[in-house]
Amino acid sequence: MNMKSLMICMAAMIVTQVACSEEIRYVAYPGSSHPSSASACRDLNTDWPSPFTNAVCWSDGLQPHKGATYIAGKIDGADSTLWTPIQSVDTTYDMFDTLVLESGCILCIRHTHKKAAIFNDLRIAGDTSIWLPNNGGTTVIGGKLTVQDGVQLILASYNSRLFRVDSDISGGGNIRLASQGGTSAFKAIFALYGANTDFLGKIQVRSSFKPPTFDNCTTLYITNAIGLGGNLPEFKYDALNLTRMSRLVANASDIVLPASANRGISIGANNGRFDVPVADRTFTVNWPITLGAYTLYKDGPGHLVLGQPLRFTSVAEGTSDSAADSKENPISGKTHSVDVREGTVSVTDCNALNGAKIAFSNETAFVMSVDLPDGGMKTYGVRCDKALYAPLATTMPIRLRASTGAGLSEGRYVVSLVTVPNTYAADVESKLSIEELPARYRLLGITSAAAEGLSDATTFKAEIVRRGMTFCLR
Repeated sequence: MNMKSLMICMAAMIVTQVACSEEIRYVAYPGSSHPSSASACRDLNTDWPSPFTNAVCWSDGLQPHKGATYIAGKIDGADSTLWTPIQSVDTTYDMFDTLVLESGCILCIRHTHKKAAIFNDLRIAGDTSIWLPNNGGTTVIGGKLTVQDGVQLILASYNSRLFRVDSDISGGGNIRLASQGGTSAFKAIFALYGANTDFLGKIQVRSSFKPPTFDNCTTLYITNAIGLGGNLPEFKYDALNLTRMSRLVANASDIVLPASANRGISIGANNGRFDVPVADRTFTVNWPITLGAYTLYKDGPGHLVLGQPLRFTSVAEGTSDSAADSKENPISGKTHSVDVREGTVSVTDCNALNGAKIAFSNETAFVMSVDLPDGGMKTYGVRCDKALYAPLATTMPIRLRASTGAGLSEGRYVVSLVTVPNTYAADVESKLSIEELPARYRLLGITSAAAEGLSDATTFKAEIVRRGMTFCLR
């Protein structure tokens, strides 16, 4: 056989294999021993036989095996439940080459105590949910997870359990992280720790059922930016939506959400939160933040850096970019708020808080660099000239520092602090408080002047000088 004939023969074999790829459907439960509902799967006290190991459940009458694609959706027109065996060890479900979940089927991961359920190819082809137990500690899912375009996957936690997703997520569908029903419905904890470079969808973090509190809320942990998805071809203002007091926790040192990702963060109904839980950690958010008439809270003793102009919309969640853009109105008179409850905050864009009402709790501070290059921050400091209300809800405690650890070399610096409408200048002046200066410098005073290039606005500046010469006698 010549080479050309061999290549034609091999191509024919490949086509035949693809054409003959078997699809096996989920068609029945394993006899009478099955949970009465998807909710029952949360209970680990009963070990029902799993469809993963039962031949009667599948359209070919065989136990799941390699060489086929398994599809689970409705059974005889009714919603269905698919559940793993109870496992206390890491388990790879490699009997499925591919497992597809369609609308109408909920998957229950019945693993306990940080033991992973690993799928080589788990595909979400319809609106569906994955649940975890209510009494098994941390639940982990790993392997490969694809959320197809146009569908939504709900990951549901329960009773303050941690649902840790180590899977590498891909696809253009959307993910909602939410709490299941029950007495602790609002408190759910998630972690996205996979390499989700190929995930191009949106993520919503929300508490369910009732207005939550600071303690009863849904929390998402990340250890790097890629946990929230890869770079998008076009900007999505709500690529991450925090709503109903939900919280994003930077669970590693020096995480940076890069502007190049084309992703934004929206704060939906009943507020959202950033948490930097360790004092010597910095979380840098260079994704644009869009506020509705709600509040972004800063929690944790660590440092938050905001690097993009603040955006506004009257749309809380679930809308297109164009709908949000058409309703942006930063001078609408609505109160858009940023509330620093713990730790410190700084900005690298002068408009990163512009239009918000800013509040600082005790022991918090705003950190500003003294030795800035030319640009908006050097000219204006923090611009607060958009809102039609007084921009500072509390005293603004300011810590002036060198931009690097190398220290300062000049004898005198004039640092722009805040630029505000003239109407609120007197109020803001009474609330500015310099709480920390660079070593060997003292404060001459805070002055004010007309804001450069702006009408009816005032810029407040701090003037600091090096202390006098010091002699050391030995």
